[in-house]
Amino acid sequence: PSAPPPSAAQPPVPSKVSGQTPAVSLEKWDRDGLDPEILEVFIEETEEIITALDKDLIELEKQPDDAGLLNGIFRGMHTLKGNSATAGLFSMNIIAHGAEDILDDIRKGGRSLDSNIIDVLLESVDVFKEIMRRIINNEEPNIDTSGMSARLKEASTAPAVSAPPRPAVSPPPVKPASPPSAPVAHTPPPKT
Repeated sequence: PSAPPPSAAQPPVPSKVSGQTPAVSLEKWDRDGLDPEILEVFIEETEEIITALDKDLIELEKQPDDAGLLNGIFRGMHTLKGNSATAGLFSMNIIAHGAEDILDDIRKGGRSLDSNIIDVLLESVDVFKEIMRRIINNEEPNIDTSGMSARLKEASTAPAVSAPPRPAVSPPPVKPASPPSAPVAHTPPPKT
């Protein structure tokens, strides 16, 4: 017995079997099911979020301890996840969900941010750009993202890569203390 196809309101969720992310069969996107004004707003908002994610992820790599920046990236990814599900863009939703999970794990201290995570998150942004390009060009946007999903899964479970150790910085040389000068004895004046 085969499972019923996913509905437009609920994206397909790949099952986790033996640590592998199986390919997900996606329905063709129903562009006509969206009000043209809603689609226009979706495109505009999504492109703004993607531009911000691109810029902010690069900035986060330079400032990995910036909690405000991390939270902003998380919120952008969360919005993409929700909006894409509402619009029936399941390929975008699956990738946004995986990226959001990684960001949430970092926010909660479950893993540290490293260059591998930044790279895979930037790859996710590139997938979003391709999906948006397809929407704008009236092409099918629900593309196979199983490879990207697998990279997100791998990144979420891989041990964090620490930055190379910083070279030891020698403290400035300590000058030896000069010997204390002999105390000046106070001798009372002679009595006359």
